[in-house]
Amino acid sequence: MFSVVIPLYNKAHTIVNTIQTVMNQTYSDFEVVVVNDGSTDNSVEVIQQHFSDSRIRIVNQQNQGVSAARNKGVESSKNELIAFLDGDDELLPEFLSKMNESVEQFPEAGMYCCAGLLRYPDGTHCLRASKKYGCSIQLINYFENPYFFTNSSSTVIRKSAFYKTAGFPVGMKINEDLVFFCSLAFVVPVAYCPLPLSVYLKEIEGHASVANPKMHEYIVSRVNQIYYNWEKTGKQNNMFLVFTRYELRNEILTYLKVKDFNKVGYILNHLDKNLLQYFPLLELFAYKIKWLRIPAIMHIYITKLIWKSGGYPIIQYKKISNRS
Repeated sequence: MFSVVIPLYNKAHTIVNTIQTVMNQTYSDFEVVVVNDGSTDNSVEVIQQHFSDSRIRIVNQQNQGVSAARNKGVESSKNELIAFLDGDDELLPEFLSKMNESVEQFPEAGMYCCAGLLRYPDGTHCLRASKKYGCSIQLINYFENPYFFTNSSSTVIRKSAFYKTAGFPVGMKINEDLVFFCSLAFVVPVAYCPLPLSVYLKEIEGHASVANPKMHEYIVSRVNQIYYNWEKTGKQNNMFLVFTRYELRNEILTYLKVKDFNKVGYILNHLDKNLLQYFPLLELFAYKIKWLRIPAIMHIYITKLIWKSGGYPIIQYKKISNRS
């Protein structure tokens, strides 16, 4: 019933463990579609040496990036339900079983996501979850906090829903998954399982989540793309604007604190002008004037308090004991 799509580029050091976590699923009706995106290491050979299961298929393509690899995986899949898994992450044994429960409970949904764990190089685990959603699978407003609900290894979609979007944006190196998931959430209902069912590895070799000095540029590009897709869908779901203002203010706050006015200026100069109209003019003016830095910072803190008072899920990773 499920197709697990794994984009692969030079992950010989992690891919066996990643695939093994799929093979360990308690739900066995699945295939694994590994899209080899022009790897230059021995990733494919390592897979072939360790696995002989007919459910594992390797699809080869010239290197085009992770978005093209995921898109190819969806196109090559045989099943309606697509689970995404990066080549250095893990699925916990009940992932597919609980996602199947989500599908059975909410067949009208086009995207299904879950809570998860983050693992750091020292073995520390942090829980990405919220008491707000209790223990039951439920439909949610995805734009209460997209960062909270999904990452690229905690999400299942319907293949038929995939074609309601432009797919993963080819060429983006960071945040490409969020562009796709947000674009999909504009057009289909989203269900959420509050149980931690996947493991996202942080700060390991070759990982894109390592701090990037151009992160502000990636954020602007991503926000503009999502905003454009929001306009195309007829501006459905105004919660998108609520979250987007919160996120952009938080990003600007980061640079105001360290007096990095160049990055503040970049954000204001490169954001879609139609999106900027949803901010008060006086607020935008304050961000551009150096001597108004302190009032601008205070204003952002006030808006953050207002946002938090709305009961939206906040990412506060809770450290838990190391897992074996």
